[in-house]
Amino acid sequence: MLTLSAAGAISVMPFAAIRFSAGEWMIGIIDVIIILGVGLIGLYGWLTRQVRIASIVLTLFFMTGLVVIVYLLGTGLIYWAYPTMVAAFFLVKPREAVIINLLVMVLLIPALAPNMVRLEFVILLVTMILNNVFAYVFATRMNEHRQHLSSLAEQDPLTRIGNRRALTASLEDVIARQYTNPVTASLVVLDLDYFKDVNDTYGHAIGDKILVRVTEIVNSKTRVTDDLYRYGGEEFVVIAMGAPREAAYKLAEQIRHAVEESDLLPERPVTISLGVAELREGEDYDNWLHRADEALYEAKGAGRNRVCLAN
Repeated sequence: MLTLSAAGAISVMPFAAIRFSAGEWMIGIIDVIIILGVGLIGLYGWLTRQVRIASIVLTLFFMTGLVVIVYLLGTGLIYWAYPTMVAAFFLVKPREAVIINLLVMVLLIPALAPNMVRLEFVILLVTMILNNVFAYVFATRMNEHRQHLSSLAEQDPLTRIGNRRALTASLEDVIARQYTNPVTASLVVLDLDYFKDVNDTYGHAIGDKILVRVTEIVNSKTRVTDDLYRYGGEEFVVIAMGAPREAAYKLAEQIRHAVEESDLLPERPVTISLGVAELREGEDYDNWLHRADEALYEAKGAGRNRVCLAN
């Protein structure tokens, strides 16, 4: 959005200078309005981080400017429609871009049809349509590719749950929401007891199966509002939204008991230790996670296979 804002403003500047030097004051003022409008929209998006809103407004501003200059300055400026319509696919969703571009084409027909040879007019419409088709296909494929890469970047390949990167993003989101709509939330951090010994004794293949099975057990005990992440190695984190420390403690006990009762290894029990911390007012996510981690190590120091609450 910022790139297109800057590109739009810079590309119009030479024309504004030419208009003023030629004494075409009204058209020059329109160019200045376009430059200022594009710049202010970009500045709004940069300062507020409301990229979605700024992108929609910028798209509509570009399209309005296109229609206005064609009606005021004639059909010779219709070729600005091609980069303008392509830009829409980079600013808004592909389907939204198609709808906006089709609407602009309909609005331009009364200005184009009477002033162009029929064949030239048909060629123009066909090339505009093809321009939108190609841009739509490209934007759709690009979005699919980006979503796939995002999923791979934030998903643990073994357990298919969120990884540390996804956890950080979710924690940042919870903290950001605290400033506008305070919520109750708790962290449950769990770690498998003596897991290195399990890997050394039975091999990493068995260890991986245990991690997958533990993930399934934890997911079966959490609510739909809870999110589970693999923090690293054999350590997992549950974000329990809307859960005060007492409710999170009960959830942690249910998870601990379910893992203890499961038959993960016939030869020996597999247990977990857990730490619980409720989010404090004004606390950042690093400190919140640190307190939950400290409670986890307190549980391990007290003999493992237990839940401890953070101070």
